[in-house]
Amino acid sequence: MFVGWAMPTLLLLQLNMNNQIGFIAKLLIASWILSVMIKQIDKVLVLAPTSFNALVIVFAPCLLMLLFLSWRYFQENPQKSSTIDN
Repeated sequence: MFVGWAMPTLLLLQLNMNNQIGFIAKLLIASWILSVMIKQIDKVLVLAPTSFNALVIVFAPCLLMLLFLSWRYFQENPQKSSTIDN
């Protein structure tokens, strides 16, 4: 089912991000892997076309990125995560 993933994954790991071409190549390969994953999951997982499912699909990446970036921010700035003293 997931045949052909080994080569792009190995290529993705070997690319160097010292220049912009390497970064763009990594981005394109990661995007391709994600699109193949979505295409394969679509055959297995059937979702009902409801407005709630659409909202979850649209807002989940934004919320996950918000959580990740706020976690990183408070990891780098521990004094900001403490409670405010009055």
